[in-house]
Amino acid sequence: MAIRSLLLRLSLALALFCALAPASRAQLSRLKFGSYKISSISPRSLRSCDGAVQVSVRNDTVGFVMRNISGLVYRSGVPFVTGQASDVDVRPGRNTLVVPGNVTLCDGVSLWTILGLLFSFDINEYTADLRLTLTTDTGDSRVIEEKGMSVAAVLGNRFKRKK
Repeated sequence: MAIRSLLLRLSLALALFCALAPASRAQLSRLKFGSYKISSISPRSLRSCDGAVQVSVRNDTVGFVMRNISGLVYRSGVPFVTGQASDVDVRPGRNTLVVPGNVTLCDGVSLWTILGLLFSFDINEYTADLRLTLTTDTGDSRVIEEKGMSVAAVLGNRFKRKK
């Protein structure tokens, strides 16, 4: 149960990271994210799980689709978890998006490491690389790739360890 809880946290962090990171781009600065929750989770193995995060979004820009979403999260500079998310279609106005995806622990990350994080999790230890293709309704398309982003800075106060 403890491993499932930590995988839930990692899934939520990675899915939110994938959803929130493009909002830092200048032309998408009017994109606002609200509440979020894990809407489904199903372990595939001891090292990976599938799931979905429900996110509320207000989009004051043109509609767009995020495709080929993938990310790699590092803990203290060492690859920790990798993930992919399905395509996300963001329409203008208020939306509730369900973002399905999966996460897998990287090679070298043991279950003992995961259990240890239950007692000493610090979001500031994590950075991430993100890659996605953004296509607007006007047909403009480009690859967005960010490396070494602070997960804590992207998520802000949205993801803190409960004490």
